[in-house]
Amino acid sequence: MFTNVDISKRWRVHIKRGSAMRHFIVTNLLLLFEAEYLAPKKLLSRRFLTGYLRRLPEVLDYGQMAFRTATQGKDSLVKAVTSIAEG
Repeated sequence: MFTNVDISKRWRVHIKRGSAMRHFIVTNLLLLFEAEYLAPKKLLSRRFLTGYLRRLPEVLDYGQMAFRTATQGKDSLVKAVTSIAEG
């Protein structure tokens, strides 16, 4: 069992050029799993579902950004985030 502090995990990772985002995603999924946020019982609770229904537009935006990044590359994500930050 790992703790939730990255530095205490004591694992070595060699990241190839261009694979930093994949490492970031896997690391964060591991943290969510350890914190039991990915347990089906919690994901399917009424509280979780009603909370996400209120945030559905935000979830759709994230999905759209993920799809655009997967199909057009990471430069499209940087462009999208920059345009949001600039207003």
